[in-house]
Amino acid sequence: MKKNIIRIVISVLIIGTTAFFILFSKYSEEDEQKYTNSYMSKKELEEDYAFVWDFIENGYPFKNVCIRVGADLEKIKKDYFQKLPDIKDELEYYLFYMSLFSKVRNDKFIGHFDVYNIDYLNPKTDRVQGTIVYDNDSKANGFYQLLLRRVNTALKQNNLEEIFKKYDLKLKPPLSLEFEDILENYFETKIIEDKKIAYLNIKSFYTYNDEFQELYIKKINSILHSLGGYQNVIIDLRENRGGFNTLWQEHIVSHLIKYSLEYYSHLVYNNQNKFFKILEDNFLLVKPLEPNGNFKTVFFSKQNEDDKELFNSIRSYFAEVLPSPPYIDFKKIWVLIGNDTISAADEFAAFAKQTKFAKLIGENTGGGGLNWLPKLYLQLPNCGLLIQSDMLYALNPDWTCNDEFGTAPDIYNLPDKDALETCLEEIRKLGEKTN
Repeated sequence: MKKNIIRIVISVLIIGTTAFFILFSKYSEEDEQKYTNSYMSKKELEEDYAFVWDFIENGYPFKNVCIRVGADLEKIKKDYFQKLPDIKDELEYYLFYMSLFSKVRNDKFIGHFDVYNIDYLNPKTDRVQGTIVYDNDSKANGFYQLLLRRVNTALKQNNLEEIFKKYDLKLKPPLSLEFEDILENYFETKIIEDKKIAYLNIKSFYTYNDEFQELYIKKINSILHSLGGYQNVIIDLRENRGGFNTLWQEHIVSHLIKYSLEYYSHLVYNNQNKFFKILEDNFLLVKPLEPNGNFKTVFFSKQNEDDKELFNSIRSYFAEVLPSPPYIDFKKIWVLIGNDTISAADEFAAFAKQTKFAKLIGENTGGGGLNWLPKLYLQLPNCGLLIQSDMLYALNPDWTCNDEFGTAPDIYNLPDKDALETCLEEIRKLGEKTN
């Protein structure tokens, strides 16, 4: 009797195990079939995905910031994993990760975390530039050249917007313009009141290469000279998403000051983090990055105090802007800022506030201007796509996170008025006081 029971149990186990393996095999086969028309194999796509999430969860210094601004990282990770089989080519791969990173940041600008953008390619050679490590990397350049071909094909087939929508992105198709045409869109000037109030909108500090930079410098110098002697010059940075800080330091501010001005940034980091070590080994000229302060005494504000446990070191940096002839006399300078004032434009705002170079009007900037060290670039294991991020976490003078809170204006917008209207009202009040 006992032997019969044992035989029955064994038979049930064998049948159950066999059924499990049959079902598992069928499921695995169906799962593999999802990837039949994918850009890469299931294994390769999942390896790259795991690599990216390892960085987000264990390397990205602003993970907590993203959570505080509303990103549900667990949901994003699960949702985008389900989309992996739908990726068809280099363009969709690029947009997939651009979309993913945008969701991680909750559509905000946090720590320069993004794909290496095709807009950063050298426009003359279509090659990667500005990364140090990957500028001459055949895998990276091969991927981006194929990506550009996919973009051009999509433009010809008039389905680029459709592909953007597939990845929940609202992007303008790239335009092929001459440098002179692009430059015309970089600046806007307006005389509000002759010899008293001039308005200058600087929409970017980004230049594609040396040739374009020369044209940029020539243009901004011409504009500044034309406004010399004005009692009030309003510099509008509300649309400025950054670029190179040397453009505003050496070719704008340097001509508007008579003596040097110094500003600073406090940067915290984890020198034991494996991704920070990649930054240190490959992207920093001076290594190791030695702290120059006592991290234990560093104070974090109430809003970001939980972030302190992510770091173990602090380094404070000071930067100096020197005067450079010819001096151009602007009696009083006003700078308009807002949420889209980021990166090098945010740095300009932070400089202006710390040194009192100008009065800031508007709303808090989008931040990202005080993470002064080079960005970390990582190449996904199975293709040449590059991703980027800051690895140092900048603290504002009030110890809030610069990437989270940005730079606060000296004067916030008046009710029902934008920054320009508020600025003009402040100028009017100032005029009444001096009369």
